[in-house]
Amino acid sequence: MAKKSKQIKPYYIEHRRAIDRIIKDYDNSYRQQDLFSESAEMAIFNALETGITRHKLRYYQLEAMFVLDSIYAQSQTEKIQAKQPGYRKNPMVTDLFETIDKEAKFQAPFIG
Repeated sequence: MAKKSKQIKPYYIEHRRAIDRIIKDYDNSYRQQDLFSESAEMAIFNALETGITRHKLRYYQLEAMFVLDSIYAQSQTEKIQAKQPGYRKNPMVTDLFETIDKEAKFQAPFIG
């Protein structure tokens, strides 16, 4: 009898619940604020809309920005808390890295 190999799921399917939660949380918090205000936090949206795309950002572009911002924030937390005893790494962040050198335990961002 042939052994079934484990099928690798795409990142967005593997982490669908977490991504949906991130989008919902960001969407709710940013609906309460003006995304395109002059504040330093929201200036990136102004720069993207007026300087780069020159068009209104579409919903999926905003969702992608929300997810990237969340992953970046989580990765910064990983750097700080990685040395704490008992700290579990977040799979959303660790799945974005691949081991380049197993002996040195060197990891690099997965591009593919």
